[in-house]
Amino acid sequence: MLKNILLSVLISVHFLNLWGQQSKPDYRKVVDSILVKKPESYYQINKYLHPFRKDTLVLKQIIKRFERENYLLGKAYAENVLGIQYRNFSMFDQAIHTHQQAIKTSVKAQNIEFHVLSLNMLGVDYRRIEANRTALDYNQEALALAETVKNPSTGLKRSIAVSHNSMGNIYLLLKQYDLAIKQFEASLIIEKSINNQLGLAINYNNIGIAKEEEGKIEEALAYYQESARINHSINNRIGKIISNSSVAGIYIKQDRYKEALQLIKNNLKKTRQLNNPFYLTSEYINLGWVQTKLKLFT
Repeated sequence: MLKNILLSVLISVHFLNLWGQQSKPDYRKVVDSILVKKPESYYQINKYLHPFRKDTLVLKQIIKRFERENYLLGKAYAENVLGIQYRNFSMFDQAIHTHQQAIKTSVKAQNIEFHVLSLNMLGVDYRRIEANRTALDYNQEALALAETVKNPSTGLKRSIAVSHNSMGNIYLLLKQYDLAIKQFEASLIIEKSINNQLGLAINYNNIGIAKEEEGKIEEALAYYQESARINHSINNRIGKIISNSSVAGIYIKQDRYKEALQLIKNNLKKTRQLNNPFYLTSEYINLGWVQTKLKLFT
């Protein structure tokens, strides 16, 4: 089902590259620099290592270097990012193993922010393989741990929002739409408080999915369009593809086939550039759906 395909990847968008295409610096020099300052938050480490987030070979080398230097927070960061890349390409066993390693590293570092982040990521891994009970357990554990902190950092607040969003996605899969919407709305409140536009876009799209499944088509379209507006404003490539695909699906249900077809064709061009079969599958499902409605069988 197309909606289940889409909702299962939305959390991952939180951690995908939002920067423009730039030439990458020498990772060894960057690692040397980061080892001098040894930043202590995900956000600070990300400022250094963001250009290497999609390079699994480099990430493995970074993990080894940080392990040798006993820089545990950097190691936990790199393990989480590597796990996300494995998950994005459906290498779920590797993703689970890597995020489990990130949990061990964050516990050893006695750092709650990275511990919560790693638990959430492991929850997403299990959701992607439809082990929903296990996924929910990890997300609930992450939320409970985060809520023990009286004055959470911005990074921890983001992880709390992710916990709510992840649980909402699980309730969507279980067709418990009221519970799902409550979780997404809880996530929205946090994302607004920290002005995280990406998180807002994700939650609006999620609520749209729940509304659509409830048969509230007009409400769903409004949420999808708001998600699309935000994704365009922040130039989130994958987010734009997901929200545009959602809007196209509503257009088909509203018998607006030509509008849907044009949107899907434009979306498909952008999706091909990602070179990711997961997103391409979603777009081809939509394309086949609207072509069937238009009786374009050849």
